[in-house]
Amino acid sequence: HYYLRVAERIERVMNAKGFTVLECTIAFTLTALFAASFYTAFRVMNAEMWRNKDYSDTSLSAKNVMDRLSKDVQESACVVASYGGNTTSTTCLILKVPCIDNTGTPTSISSQFDYVTYKINPLDSTQLFRSVDVLNGTSNREGGVDTSDVVVGRKVSSISFSYVGTPLASVASATIPTMKYINAQITTQGTTLGTTQDTQVDSDLMLRNYIT
Repeated sequence: HYYLRVAERIERVMNAKGFTVLECTIAFTLTALFAASFYTAFRVMNAEMWRNKDYSDTSLSAKNVMDRLSKDVQESACVVASYGGNTTSTTCLILKVPCIDNTGTPTSISSQFDYVTYKINPLDSTQLFRSVDVLNGTSNREGGVDTSDVVVGRKVSSISFSYVGTPLASVASATIPTMKYINAQITTQGTTLGTTQDTQVDSDLMLRNYIT
């Protein structure tokens, strides 16, 4: 009986049907196609994620620069043609700003001033510098301490200052201190995975104009 049972088991194994070569090939092909599709979808989603992140970063950079610039311009008494070795132009802006005390209140709107300069980094045109020259002992702006070449904007592709449609570089020096507003246009740019994206912000910024 023992040998009979063994023989029956051997017969069942020999008669059992397995996968054919064709079935194995089809299964392998389908698996490979699924894996390739998944990998392609992953790459597309990953690339899109990085592009969206880069676009968000460039947009935020442009917005932050404009917000900072707008605040300084709105506090300014006027734009000056030149100061501290810099000259107001299409890519450089020099603001004459009333000194402030420790509460943020102007100390004198007619005789005491700080100077704020925005300009492109001469060594890296993608960076925007902001420098402040405070009236020491009188002004509490920036804590009463001068600051030079602080990077306030990155990924800058271009920046342009103008007045009534005329680039500031072409505005007469005598006209510059009388301007009641300026137009600022800032473009930031980022490149991710071979795709370049630009973000541009454009705004007319009004000056405080305490000085006539």
